Amino acid sequence: HVCLLRRYCTDFYLWFDPDDAGNKASERAMNMYEELNLSLFGINFIPIFINENLDPDQFVEKYGKLKVIEIMKKSKEEITRKKQAC
Repeated sequence: HVCLLRRYCTDFYLWFDPDDAGNKASERAMNMYEELNLSLFGINFIPIFINENLDPDQFVEKYGKLKVIEIMKKSKEEITRKKQAC
C-alpha cells in the first residue's frame, strides 16, 4: 500500500488509538519502515502522539482541524530534528 500511496505523497502520518493495540500497531509500522528502508525511497513515516487519552476521531471532534494541522507540523519537526541528530 505504501508503494501505491507514494505516487501521491511522501509523508505518512501515523496516528493510532492510545491503547495497547494502537501502541503495538505504531511500533509495527515503525519497525516495517526501518526494515524496508523506506527512507531510501523518500518516504517518511511521522508518528503522532498526544498527551490526551483520546482516539484520533475524538481529538478531531473536540479540538478541530486547525489543532490537528498544528500537531502534524510539530510531529514532522520532531522527526526531522531526530533524523538530523543521527
